[in-house]
Amino acid sequence: MPSSEHAIRLAGPWEMLNGEEWLRVNLPGDLPKEHLASGDEQGLIRLRRSFHCPTNLGDSDSVDVEIPTNFGTILAVQLDGQPVPLSPRGERRHDLTSLVHRFHRLELTVKPLASTQFDAPRLLITTGD
Repeated sequence: MPSSEHAIRLAGPWEMLNGEEWLRVNLPGDLPKEHLASGDEQGLIRLRRSFHCPTNLGDSDSVDVEIPTNFGTILAVQLDGQPVPLSPRGERRHDLTSLVHRFHRLELTVKPLASTQFDAPRLLITTGD
């Protein structure tokens, strides 16, 4: 049976670490330059978003998160505090399959490009493998 893919955009409210506090930001959208400037001393930013597990997943289905190229260099991807490996299905995809259950918090650490524009990451569900 051929595989098919379904995408769920993780748009809407995200949080960005600003010093010791998490500030609400919306993706897709521009991150305020003052927030980017408040990243850590290495110019890194941390973003996080909570989401519910996609429903009706089968045993052979896979779930990846795809990080847009305008996020810059991806340094870390975590789901509920656990490191997420790269997916064999794509260079900017990370495999969440063994980690998804009910409710999750996805956290990204990136070295952003010069642009402040960020698209929303997507969950990609591949069925029928």
